[in-house]
Amino acid sequence: MKNILLITLALMALLNSSCKKEKTKDPLFKLWSVCGNCLPSDVVITLTEDGLYNQDNLKYPDSLFQMAQQILIAQPAILCDAATNTYGCAGCYDGSDYFIEKHCGAVERTWSFDPYDTSQPATVLEYAQMLRILYRNCTE
Repeated sequence: MKNILLITLALMALLNSSCKKEKTKDPLFKLWSVCGNCLPSDVVITLTEDGLYNQDNLKYPDSLFQMAQQILIAQPAILCDAATNTYGCAGCYDGSDYFIEKHCGAVERTWSFDPYDTSQPATVLEYAQMLRILYRNCTE
């Protein structure tokens, strides 16, 4: 009886451990674009610690992964402290807005950028242009 109980417990432990799902890595950022009067884009790009992926979990080449890591490093410090989350409005003029979602400390933030609006701070404009280039390279 004791052996049956031990075997049953061992089988339960084995089944329980085999049913656990792998924990997915938290995204470092997500990037997408919305176009004013263009056809909608459904491409969402996600950067994790181990790669750059599209919404279907297909991995992009290392060159794009490295570009995304540079964008992560290059984020202007003013973004996390700013009350605004909108920089320009390309979608208002049939252009494309680029959106990025990431954490600032414990707070998840989302910003939209117009990479051609020269009225925004130079560091933000440069960052917006980096987002546009990465997005275009991933969707072409």
